Parts: sequence; structure tokens; C-alpha cells
Amino acid sequence: MNSNTTGLNPPTPGNTTSPHGTSKSIKLNFSKTPGGSKKLDRFIPLRPALDVDLANLQLTKENTGNGADGSEGASLSPSRDEFQRALAGQLGIDQSGRILAFRQKAPAPPEGHDNNLRGLYTDNLGPAPAKKNFRHIPQTQERILDAPDLVDDYYLNLLDWSCNNSIAIALGSTVYLWNAATGSVEELCTLPNEGDYVGSVAWSADGAYLAVGTSDAKVQIWDASRCKQIRELAGHTNRVSAVAWA
Repeated sequence: MNSNTTGLNPPTPGNTTSPHGTSKSIKLNFSKTPGGSKKLDRFIPLRPALDVDLANLQLTKENTGNGADGSEGASLSPSRDEFQRALAGQLGIDQSGRILAFRQKAPAPPEGHDNNLRGLYTDNLGPAPAKKNFRHIPQTQERILDAPDLVDDYYLNLLDWSCNNSIAIALGSTVYLWNAATGSVEELCTLPNEGDYVGSVAWSADGAYLAVGTSDAKVQIWDASRCKQIRELAGHTNRVSAVAWA
């Protein structure tokens, strides 16, 4: 009798008979997991965190209502429940706990422990990105100023704030200066001709001088500290609705 063996461990014997009457023994091979890695359950209970007595008590309570034949029987009597609660209290068993514990806080490192591999993760990180700072913009007004006779014209520039915390505002034909630090109001100038109005105001970079553009195509330069006009520029063909210092 000839014997032919095929495959490796684990053997699964099986006898077959060939057409010529010879018997062959065939062994099947079941391949392992690719890579030889073991597949483990991701939910592994932590045995040190388990309370065996509590688990036994809770499982007993769940199975107590079933009869011997597997049918659902009557629940425990109130006196029996009270006895079990009293017994659990005397034994120090917390019945509100879970039977299985799957998470546990990682233990803290010993005092003075220094991780030598920390440099492997921090050396190649590069500089930390700068934190973006956002400017706080209040949603309510801080102060409300009355502005009568303010010309309603989109193309006019009737308000300018200086570096000295003073606001120049044109109301009709008059320019006023409001000091934000003290709250005082001062009249700077008024156009002499009836019907003329101020079209634009602009402070100089140092906040010492104010340029005033008028509707009669002129630009006036005023010394704000003395409230005195020091120059008047002409040459425009229409009203001066915007002024900028070079």
C-alpha cells in the first residue's frame, strides 16, 4: 500500500481510495494569519480594577428570577431585596459599580523620572506657530455725541481723529474740536460766507495742524493749539471733499 502525504501541521486525516485500489492519506493545511500577528480583542477588562464579589452579586441577582427549566420566575420579595442591600452594606460592596472595568487611569511616573527618549519627538518639531491674537471689538457704544447740522453726503469726510486723542468734526460751516481725554469741546473756525460748508477735515501726522477743505474750492491750514489759521490754499475748481497730508 502506497502512502502519499501532502501539507503540514495541523493534520486533518482523511482516507480516500484511488481507482487502482490504492489508499491515500491526505492532510489539509490551514494557513495562519498573514504576518504571524495575533488578533486580540480591543476590549480587554482590567482584572485589578474588577470587584469579583460585586460581579458575583449582580450576576446572581440577574439570574435569580429564572426557574430551573429556564423559564422566567417570580422576582425576589421586598424583604429579600432589603436583606441583600443590608448584607452588601455590611460587606462594603458598592452595588452601583460596574461588573467590568475597561478603563483605568495611567499610573504617574516616579518622582525625578526623566524620559531619555523625549528628544526624539521634540527635536524635529520646529518652532511653534505664533498664536493669533484677536482684537476685542466692543458691541455697544462707549459714548454718544450730538452732531447737529451734519451734512448728509457720502462723498464728504467730516470727521478725523488725531494722535493726540482729539476729534475734529465739521457741522455745517463750523469745525469743532472734541478732546476725548477731558471731554471738552472747542470751536475752531466758522466759514464767513453764507451757504458755504466744510467738505473735509484731516489732522497732520503730529496732531498739531488741521487741514480744512471747503465748498468754495479752498483748503485752510489751522494751528489747533492756538485756533489760528496759518495758510489758505486755492486752485481747486470744485469743492474739496477729501484732504490728505503728504
